[in-house]
Amino acid sequence: MADLDPQIAQAVTAKVQAAMQEAMKWNTYEILLNSETLHFGFACGIVSLLVMCADWVSVTQLNKESALSIPYKGLSWSKWIKLLIAWWGAAAIVGYLSVLTEVLQMSKQTMLAIGLAWPVAFAKLLTTPATLQNNQSNAEAAEAEAVKAKAAEAEAAKAKAAEAEAAKAKIG
Repeated sequence: MADLDPQIAQAVTAKVQAAMQEAMKWNTYEILLNSETLHFGFACGIVSLLVMCADWVSVTQLNKESALSIPYKGLSWSKWIKLLIAWWGAAAIVGYLSVLTEVLQMSKQTMLAIGLAWPVAFAKLLTTPATLQNNQSNAEAAEAEAVKAKAAEAEAAKAKAAEAEAAKAKIG
């Protein structure tokens, strides 16, 4: 490093200082509270609510099965409100964080993709634990049934053996 030309060292130092000054201009709060990013997340949440509304209409008015696996007919008002807030909030957070971390670029197509895809993913997240629990209970029930069947077979084998012994005793 000592053999570096002083002009090159001065140019590199100037570039590094300029980059540092540019980085220091951005405040963390300015980055997090960028209005465009917040509006994008908000819009993603609105699109996901529109998807949920379309699913609700297809279930209640067209008597079809819910594509999002939501039991609309048995929900109380408080559960409805919680579901709507969670649904909107989850899509808004996914949209906000994906743009904030630059995983996705901010565009109308991205907003629609998040708003359309997130409800499906959220529904899968909501139904997966119940499905896993049902599958586990079904597996446990099948295992218990298999144990009962083996016990019944063993009982039948014992009965046949006792019958055979009784037959031998009569003969002999």
